[in-house]
Amino acid sequence: MVAPTKERSATSCVDYRYILLAFGGVSVMMLSLFAISFKTDLNTAHKLISLLNETKSVSVGAAVNITSNILPAQSAKDNVLPKSINAMASVSPTESASETVFEFSGPINAPAESLVSINPNTGHLDMKQLPSDCPTPKAALLGVPTTTSPESSSRRNLLREIYRRANANLTKSHQIDFIYVFGNGNSWEKDYYLTMEEIAYPDDTFITDRLENMNEGKTLDWLLHARNTMYTTHPTRPTEYCLRYKYIGKTDDDVVIHIPRLSTLLLALPTNKSHFIGRSYNFYMTGMLYLFSPDIIEWIHQSPIPAENAIGHEDMQVGVWLQKGHLEPTIAFQNQDRLFHDLEESPNFSNGRSRVNASVVIHWCKDVVRLFRCFGDLYGTPGRAVSRLTDVRSLRHHKERLEGMVPALKGALKEVGDGTVVGKDELRVEFNIATQLDGMLMRPAVEEILEAFIKDAVSEQEWTEILTHMAARVQWLKDEELAIGVLRAVAAMGTPASDSNWERDVAHKLKEAVEQKQSSLTWDEVKKIRGH
Repeated sequence: MVAPTKERSATSCVDYRYILLAFGGVSVMMLSLFAISFKTDLNTAHKLISLLNETKSVSVGAAVNITSNILPAQSAKDNVLPKSINAMASVSPTESASETVFEFSGPINAPAESLVSINPNTGHLDMKQLPSDCPTPKAALLGVPTTTSPESSSRRNLLREIYRRANANLTKSHQIDFIYVFGNGNSWEKDYYLTMEEIAYPDDTFITDRLENMNEGKTLDWLLHARNTMYTTHPTRPTEYCLRYKYIGKTDDDVVIHIPRLSTLLLALPTNKSHFIGRSYNFYMTGMLYLFSPDIIEWIHQSPIPAENAIGHEDMQVGVWLQKGHLEPTIAFQNQDRLFHDLEESPNFSNGRSRVNASVVIHWCKDVVRLFRCFGDLYGTPGRAVSRLTDVRSLRHHKERLEGMVPALKGALKEVGDGTVVGKDELRVEFNIATQLDGMLMRPAVEEILEAFIKDAVSEQEWTEILTHMAARVQWLKDEELAIGVLRAVAAMGTPASDSNWERDVAHKLKEAVEQKQSSLTWDEVKKIRGH
C-alpha cells in the first residue's frame, strides 16, 4: 500500500491589525466576532475586552498596539483569506493552560492525476508508492451526511463536542477528523441555514452541489471531495505528495463512535492490502459506518462506475460499485459485526448488545435519550450526569415516562421517596445509566411476573441482564402483553444479539409451557426451550 504522511502546521491567515484599522473603534461584540470568525487566539480577545472594561473604549491605535504585541508576526502571503470556505483544513485540538485551542494543519493539496491503476494480471489495485519519509498521517477522515432539521442539528452539535474532546486526548496519528456533509438548499430558508452553518463551522462543513438527498449521490459527492482532501504536499519536496489520512469513510449523524477504539482497530490492519471496513450485510457494509483504504478512494475518484451507479441506497450502491468494478474478490472485507452495532431496540438488525471496553460504534441514536445511551455505553457515564439523573426529581420524571408509555406499569413501579436515591451505589458508570435507572424502577413489576414463570432463584447478575433488556425494549412494551415483554428479556439472556421474532417465539413457548405444566419452570427447562 502507501507510505504514511504528515501535515505541516500553519498559522492563521489573517492579520487582525489590518482588520482593526478598518474600523473607527472596537466594541466587545466586534472583538468577539473577530475571535469566532477569524480563529484568533481567544487570549488576545480577552486582553482587548479587559482593556475595554477598564476604559469603556479602545482606540484604533491602542488595539493595534495590543495585537502587535500579542499576535505572531505574519508575512504578506498570510494576509490572504481562503479562496473557498469549503477548502477544509484539518483541525487538530491541542490543550493550552486555560482552554482548548484549535490549530490548523495542512495545506491540502492533491495530485491532478490518479495514483491508482488495476493490475492486469491480478486484478488488484496498484497505488503509486508515496515517499517513504512522509510523516505519519491521522487515522481517518469521516464524512457525516446530515441535514438542517432540528433533530440532525442537535445531534450534530453534540457530536462535534464529543469528538473534539475525544481527539484532544489522543496523539495526532490516532485522531479522527469529521466533516459534516450537506446537500444544497432546496428552499430560501435552508439557503440561510446552510450559510450560517458555513459561517459558524467553516472548517468541518462541506456542501455538495446536489440538492439535499440521502440516496441520490450525496455520499459519492463526499467521497470525491474526500479524495482531494486526503493529500498534502511533502514538507520539503513540493512536487511530491503525502497522505493526510490512512482511511476515508462515511458515517451517520445518529451514530456515536468510540474514537480511540476505532483508530486502534484501523491502525492494526496490515498496510499491504486494500481494506473495506464496516458491518457486513450481504455484499456491502451497512451505512452506519464504513471506511476505505486510500487506493479504493482513488479508484472511486477515477472510475466512471460510481457516477453511473450513484442513485439507490447509498451503502448498497457502494457494494454495487465494487462488484461492477470486479474489485470485490481483491479487497479485504473487514467485518466488525459485533463491534459495530445498533442500539438493542433497533428494528433494523438483530438486537445487539453493548459490551464494555469492546463496542466501537453504536447506531440508531435517534433522540437525545438514545444519544445519551450510545455515548454512555461507549465512553461511560460522567459523574455530573449521575448526580443529575439520580436526583429525586429526575427519578420521578423517569417514573412518569414509564407509566405514560406502558399503562400496565402504573402503580407497579418502585417508589421514589423524598430525599432518597434509587440504587445510586449499584449503578455501573462504565455503561449508560439511563437503562439501569429504568430497570431499577421496573424491578418490582418484573419480579411479580417472573415469580409466576421461574421457580429457581434469580441471581443479581441475571436480574441486571433481564432488567437491561426490559429497559431497552420499553417502547415495545406498550404494544404487547407485559408478561411477554418480560419473557422476551429472559429469552435474550446470554446472547450477543437476538432477533425480535425469535424472542417473541421463545416468550410464547415459555408461557405455553407454564400453562401446560401448571407450574413455573426451572432455569434448565428455560434453557431447553430457548435452545441455548
